[in-house]
Amino acid sequence: MSAREATLDLRVTPEQKDMIRRAAAIRGQTMTEFVLAAVEPVAVALVERQERIELSQEAWRAFVRMVEGKTPATDLAKREAAEFLAEFAHDLPLVHKR
Repeated sequence: MSAREATLDLRVTPEQKDMIRRAAAIRGQTMTEFVLAAVEPVAVALVERQERIELSQEAWRAFVRMVEGKTPATDLAKREAAEFLAEFAHDLPLVHKR
């Protein structure tokens, strides 16, 4: 794990800050440790859920048939692929055709 070098400033009410301070003390943590322990798992789960594609078995089989060229891609699949490439193409490795 890398050293904590970045900061995150939060605007809270005095009551919220006191509640967080008290809760952290109960756990024997600093306020930073307490807030990170509460927030980071939720953030990780949200990002993973957003970045992972989940398909039913039927949808997966249809996808594989399209990729293998056994079934023509639907208009929806073509639009989704174009949108994906427009958004994420800069993150994809270059593929060289032979």
